[in-house]
Amino acid sequence: MAEPAALLLIDTPQARTAHRLALTLAQIHAGARRGDSAHELLWTAWDRSQLAGPWRERARLGGAEGAEATRSLDALVVLFAAAKRSAEREDEDPARFLADILGSEVPEDSLAGTQRRDVVEILTPAASLGREFEAVVIAAVQDGVWPNTRLRGSLLDGWRLADESEAWRRGGEPVALGVLDRRRSVLHEELRLFERALTRARSRVLVTALDDEDQSPSALFSYLPEPPPRRADRHPLTLRGAVAAYRRQLLETTDPRQSSMRPPSSQLSPEPVFPEPTRTPGTGLPSARARAASTI
Repeated sequence: MAEPAALLLIDTPQARTAHRLALTLAQIHAGARRGDSAHELLWTAWDRSQLAGPWRERARLGGAEGAEATRSLDALVVLFAAAKRSAEREDEDPARFLADILGSEVPEDSLAGTQRRDVVEILTPAASLGREFEAVVIAAVQDGVWPNTRLRGSLLDGWRLADESEAWRRGGEPVALGVLDRRRSVLHEELRLFERALTRARSRVLVTALDDEDQSPSALFSYLPEPPPRRADRHPLTLRGAVAAYRRQLLETTDPRQSSMRPPSSQLSPEPVFPEPTRTPGTGLPSARARAASTI
């Protein structure tokens, strides 16, 4: 392996494979000396292995070889994900990553947080387990969306698996839960997820929801403290609200610099005025008002 050129003297498939492997190792060593991350080095090894096409074809064919190829591709995806998480850490070291992978006896822990700062992460409550953030935004907490009391696993009755396992450990018979008990269990799980999302924040939490004709806030807002009173000088985030706020400000201001900008009260109409066009749209002919004015 130290002298890849010597392998070219042996004209066998095994020698050619060994030559390609030696060149791959040389490229990986060169990349490590340049400071490439574990993810980049892994991609170099995968790209030079030329296994993407054969494994994909075997997985499509099925059978025993197809199942083995599928497991290999799944393991490769997990390995790339682990390498990417390792590259996101500030103390990332490809040699340490390789030692951790080779020495691990359990699947790589995907819940370990990264050390990146000044980024916004979009996570589910379950994915935030073990994480903490300075500020957390829990968006779209709408009625009917959260809590979602719809029963899960109704097709295959997957919800029975935990009950069957617990009964097997205790040596008894599983107790069949009714629909109300199952919904109560789902509701408790939704409350636990909401509590988990709230407790991920160190200093600030913002919970948002829409309240209009079609949607309403979730009942989970009853567990939260009352929001601060709305400031009178803030207008709704719409064009109509902005115009109304500025109009009121011009009418009520006592600042002489702004009073000079205010038109006389007689010029302020309580309703918006839309001027009639002088031309009929689509024809170019004078409008009725324009014809009446010209007659007078």
